[in-house]
Amino acid sequence: MKQKKQRKFKKSRFFGFCKKICSLFLRPAKVVYEDESDKPKQAIFLTNHGIKPLLGIIRHELTMPKDVPFVTIGTHELCNPYFKRLKYGYTIHYRLRLGWGKIRAFFATAFIAIFLGPLYKMARVIPSYRDVRSTRTVKNATDALNQNHSILLYPENLEHLYNNVFLEFLPGFVFLAQYYYKKTGKDIPVVPCYFSYQLNRFIMGKPMSVIELLESGKTRAEVADIFRIKVNNLYTKYIQPTIAEKEAKFAKYNKA
Repeated sequence: MKQKKQRKFKKSRFFGFCKKICSLFLRPAKVVYEDESDKPKQAIFLTNHGIKPLLGIIRHELTMPKDVPFVTIGTHELCNPYFKRLKYGYTIHYRLRLGWGKIRAFFATAFIAIFLGPLYKMARVIPSYRDVRSTRTVKNATDALNQNHSILLYPENLEHLYNNVFLEFLPGFVFLAQYYYKKTGKDIPVVPCYFSYQLNRFIMGKPMSVIELLESGKTRAEVADIFRIKVNNLYTKYIQPTIAEKEAKFAKYNKA
């Protein structure tokens, strides 16, 4: 019986060219490591969207260290044909999440949706699903890991509005790490990260083992919540004090 060919995840050269063009307008975020001595070359990186426009994928592509080849898992709606991308971006992102007016939201989405489909394809983004098709996501992510790529994904529940802190992480990444361990025997580290668009800063937390947490008796949902708390703590430790300090300076200046 023939084995199915693995999908290839090397990003296109044209995508690299697009990144260079974008770097003229978007400054890469400053990367801050919680533990400088422990920088995994391969991991599952959990991060927040951290940027309001729909081009957050480019910001992360520009920011991630160059010695860490990675593949992003992104919502399947943005991998759909043009009009479905337009509907999702207009209804969910700009109207509900950002509260933009109808005309502004429509023209912004109509323009950005033109590029998102090809961009996601060139970046080899793996679509994520919340139904039976999620098995396809896990299979593709496993193939990417087998090809020595890391995985970057957004575990926040997108039914909630974007916020600085998170109410819920979906446990799909826990299942992925568990599945990969069963298939290969490799305990892939999971790294909690926080992206601050206000400060243009990307915080990388300490790598953790999902397998150890599961073997200690934690459920997948409990493990996901542990990582949610870790990501929130990165915000309160590294981002919130700086933002508060800047706001205090602005308040002092305005009173003068």
